[in-house]
Amino acid sequence: MKWQTESELRELLTALMQYESISGTTGEVALAEYLYYLLRGGPYFEQNPHHLALHPMKDGRYYLTALVKRSTLRRTVLLLSHFDVVDTEDYGEFQNMACKPEELMASFFFKKGASSKEGKRGPCFRRLAVWKRGHGYESRSHRAAFYAGKGDDRNI
Repeated sequence: MKWQTESELRELLTALMQYESISGTTGEVALAEYLYYLLRGGPYFEQNPHHLALHPMKDGRYYLTALVKRSTLRRTVLLLSHFDVVDTEDYGEFQNMACKPEELMASFFFKKGASSKEGKRGPCFRRLAVWKRGHGYESRSHRAAFYAGKGDDRNI
């Protein structure tokens, strides 16, 4: 069986994320075709190809249906999803990596506490070193991160 181990699931997710399936683009169509291809290769759909179909829509996109029937079960489970995504403009300078999870993750430093107080100490220590060397601060944003006033340790 496919996709049973953590590494197989990670590989699948990475492969799916490679598709720039932005709503209304050729990437969305390509992902529908890829999902069909992936499912078609499994033993159930090889034996029951009529239970798997790509359906064209008027706008050139597709929707995918897959039915898995078990003769011993009386209940039906319906899974419904979409696979298009919004554009990636909000990724800014990382937009070229929006669909490349391994590259994107390599650009960041993850650790518990990195976004709370621990993560703020590094820039503060750097600014303290700059302050001690006598370079001072040139912008209000720097003073907001670290303030070394007499008897006052509040951020301003």
